[in-house]
Amino acid sequence: MANQPNLLIPVNRLTKTKGRLQTFLSEEERVHLTISTLKTVIEASDKAGFITAILTNDRDVISLASDLIVIQEKQELKGLNEQINSALNEMAKDEIVIVHADLPLITAESLIQLKKAALQTNSIVIA
Repeated sequence: MANQPNLLIPVNRLTKTKGRLQTFLSEEERVHLTISTLKTVIEASDKAGFITAILTNDRDVISLASDLIVIQEKQELKGLNEQINSALNEMAKDEIVIVHADLPLITAESLIQLKKAALQTNSIVIA
C-alpha cells in the first residue's frame, strides 16, 4: 500500500455490538449507536490527518467505510488480539494508533495529543 494506514479501528459485527445495553436498547438502536460513534471516530481521525483502516467482517460496516481501507478479519484467527496483530502486519510500522469504534466524545485534538504523547515516550497507546 502506498499510503499505509496508521490508525486502526476494530469494529465488531453490528449484531453483536453493545450487548450490555440490550436491556435498555433494541438491536436496531444498538446498531444505530455503534454506527454513530464509529462515524465520530472516523471523522476525528480524518481531521487529525490519520490514514484510517477499519478491521471488520461486517458487511454493513464495510459498506459504510467504502472510502476507507478495510482489513477483513481472518476466519482462522480467534479473538480480538489475534485479529489486531494480523491487521498490524498490513499497516505502517512506525506509528500506529488503535482506537475503539465506540468513543462518542473523541476529537481530532485528542487523537493528535495521543499520538504526540506516544511518540514522546516511545509507547504503544490503545484508546
